[in-house]
Formats: sequence, structure tokens, C-alpha cells
Amino acid sequence: MAKTKGKEKTDKRWDAKPSHKIRHTILTVVITLLIVGSGAYAYFFFSSDTEASIQNSPTKLATRTIASPAETNLRFDEEAFAFSLPKEWKKIGQQSTGPYRKYSYQSGLKNAENRYLDVYIDALPLNMAVNKAVAVRSEGSTLSHGTVSDNCTEFTTKGSALIAPAKWDGVDFLCDMDATGRNVIGTSAAGSINKVELTNAGFTKHMFFFVYTDHNFNPDYGIFYDFLDSFSVK
Repeated sequence: MAKTKGKEKTDKRWDAKPSHKIRHTILTVVITLLIVGSGAYAYFFFSSDTEASIQNSPTKLATRTIASPAETNLRFDEEAFAFSLPKEWKKIGQQSTGPYRKYSYQSGLKNAENRYLDVYIDALPLNMAVNKAVAVRSEGSTLSHGTVSDNCTEFTTKGSALIAPAKWDGVDFLCDMDATGRNVIGTSAAGSINKVELTNAGFTKHMFFFVYTDHNFNPDYGIFYDFLDSFSVK
């Protein structure tokens, strides 16, 4: 009987070993699955995050289509010169006789019809006074320009005359000391008043004086700048 009991004990101890190994194996499998699962989740999470970052990158968000000047501006081709204005503008007159030779244009944009542009060519109003000035310089057949001045009455000494000589950005012009409420901008080049000389490809010279009038509540001088940038003689 003693041997039988000893054998039973021995069998119990033997049975315990497989049970311990099984538990160890199960634990190993569980840990392995957890590690693999965590790795897969991390890969999915960071891959998705990276993809989202790429899709919302500043480069893609900053990409946009800009209309070409041909789509937003209207090209005016006259006999001796050409230029561009916003597509709402239209030609309203041409003066070819009398003391001046002038081409006139007006904005057709709703609530902005009080914007005008006059192009004087060769026969110029050299004694015309304005409220503000823009310095221009000949670049052959085109122009370069400065910025619009403040109202000239703010930096011009007032005398008894209604028109006073003034200077802005290195050029001379005539200041309208009386009609301070107007917003009439004229161009001048160095060494002259109300005049700039341009030369076409055939070396023909023309004299120009540009006048931009903007009585809108929010004056838009960018229209005048764009006009000057686009202007050229033929």
C-alpha cells in the first residue's frame, strides 16, 4: 500500500508539471497577442495621422487658382497707345479738336460710377491744377510710377493764389488750393509739370498727362496703378 501511495504522489507531481507549462504557454501567447495587437494599432493610428497631416498640409491648402489679367481686365487699344482697366470700365468720349487731345473713360461698376480716367496726348493742359500727384518716369514705351500723395494742401504753402506750385516725390505739379474736397490725381515727371514723354518702337515720341478722379467713399488707387503699369505706346 505504501508503494501505491507513493506512486500516486509521484503521479500528482508529474501532472502538475504539464499544468504549469500550459499556463506559461497561454500567458506567453496572450502577451504575444497583446504586443502584436498594440503594434498593429500603433501602426494604424500613426499611419492615419500621417495621412491626415499630408492631406491637410499647408501646401495643399494654400494652392488656389488665380484669374489671369485677361479674365479680370479689359484691354483698350487706341490709335497711339493701349492699356488695361477693370472689365466694368468703358470709354465715354474722345476729344481730338480744340486745345487738348483727350480720351475719357468711366467705371461702370455699381456704386463706383464716380471714378474717371482721362488720357491727354500731345496737346496737354500744362496749367491744370490737381489735388494729389503721382510721380512717373519714362521707360521707353512704358512707365514706372510712385505712389499717390496726400492732398497737396497739407504740404504746400498757401498764398493768395488758388493754384500753387507743389512738389511730391521729386516732381513738380500744380496744387489746387481751393477745391480741397475733390480727389483728382495727376501725373508729373522729373523736369516737367503734367507731362511725361514716351517713345514707341519706331522712335516716334508722344507726350502724355494722366488724370484719375475718384470721388468714391473708398478711393481705389490700385486701379490707377494697374493702369499705369499696363500702359504702352504703339
